[in-house]
Amino acid sequence: MPLPSPKTVLRAVRAAVGIPSLLAVAGMAFTGSCGSSAQPSRAEATPGPERPNVLLVISDDQDWEHFGFEGHPAASTPTLDALAETGTLFPVMHVSPRCRPTLAMLLSGRYPHQNGIAWNRAPRDLDPKGSLPRRFRELGYATYCAGKYWEGDRTEMGFEDGVSPEEGFLRKGQGAVFEFLDRVAGKRPFFLWWAPDIPHMPHEPPPEFLARIDPKKIPVPVWFHGSVDLFRTFERDMIAMEAWFDTRLGELLVYLEELGVRDDTLVVFLVDNGYSNGLISKGSPFEKGVRSPLIVQWPGHVPVGRCDELVSAVDIYPTLLDYAGAPKPERPGAPGHSLRPLIDGTPGAKGRGMLFGGAWPRTGNSAGDPARDLFALYARGKRWKYVLYLLDVPAPVWEITRATPLGRHERTRGEEDLYDLEADPLELHSLAADPEQRERMDHLRERALAWWRRTGGGPLALPRAEKAREPNARRETQ
Repeated sequence: MPLPSPKTVLRAVRAAVGIPSLLAVAGMAFTGSCGSSAQPSRAEATPGPERPNVLLVISDDQDWEHFGFEGHPAASTPTLDALAETGTLFPVMHVSPRCRPTLAMLLSGRYPHQNGIAWNRAPRDLDPKGSLPRRFRELGYATYCAGKYWEGDRTEMGFEDGVSPEEGFLRKGQGAVFEFLDRVAGKRPFFLWWAPDIPHMPHEPPPEFLARIDPKKIPVPVWFHGSVDLFRTFERDMIAMEAWFDTRLGELLVYLEELGVRDDTLVVFLVDNGYSNGLISKGSPFEKGVRSPLIVQWPGHVPVGRCDELVSAVDIYPTLLDYAGAPKPERPGAPGHSLRPLIDGTPGAKGRGMLFGGAWPRTGNSAGDPARDLFALYARGKRWKYVLYLLDVPAPVWEITRATPLGRHERTRGEEDLYDLEADPLELHSLAADPEQRERMDHLRERALAWWRRTGGGPLALPRAEKAREPNARRETQ
């Protein structure tokens, strides 16, 4: 199949979603708040299927800044930009800083310490009871798993069939996905889990995608002090991988259009965990590790706009089932909330005032006890971010890759970080040593610990408060 140019992909996606143009930068692309749109609200929605097809798109290890809709000058993401322009964009959603725990959050609708999958190398598989694909099967959906999936027998989890990266998806194509769609499109509603192992390393994009990226257009951040050529080489490889992902997604959307089911399909996009060339990211509690955009798009049914409310990956499970018309299940302790009221602009609908989470090493303890391995616990509001370190954290835990970050990477048990995200969105300068911030830090610490207890977290061996309060001149992150 000949490789389409970015403009060809964009024209095809625009045609599929019925829009005339794409605004170039994030600052121009969206106006208004949650539920603001020239498209109809739920009450005024265009008549269509009661239960849409559901396409869940999951990128693998991607920097949250590497999108055209975020204003990155070198990004080649026309498909995702078009989806963001024609749907609802949540700029800040938190996921786990590692891929398997995030995927388990999506499948279960629960946090890692609730579902038992806090590590990539967990001692057991996720319990399939009540899983997202099982719920879709109960609703009469055809279910298909394309790409990354860690939890044993996928049919036991509720997927009827699937194709894995080891079988060539997506690096060698997606013919198996198209065959599935040929069988079910227009006959049964479908739930398609579309999770390629790209742009994950190895960053070895096909030459035609690499040729799209002009290294001179790749910005070098002011915090980076190293080889500019090396930084741009690494960034170019990564951006080309992201262009590869975006193009294949565009081909999938065009195929849905050719089958006549694009307008009947809800598309949801997120990243499983962050990545960065130069900043601490994957495996860490920093924004570069846990932040993902969320796009929700369904032509004629989901309003167009930007919603700046904070949301969590555990909200995806109830949101998808809400759109599929599922009755609200009895799930004691389930922490997620459907985002549909926020998306529709329902009066009184609110997002999360605070995001909470934790960070664990790659490999879990043999007992499968998330409390034992939890090395960082955090609370994050719209402005302030607080992190408490419960264990010593050597530099390798951060998954530092390729371009070398600046400054000190290690943390010791009892240390804290505090960031003003309005002034310091990349978390370059911790304010934890400032005595004037002590009251704020104590408050956020208690909020984080209360969340842990409220959501069923096990007993923690907390550091002495006295140690946490000792000023430390080495606390700058980068």
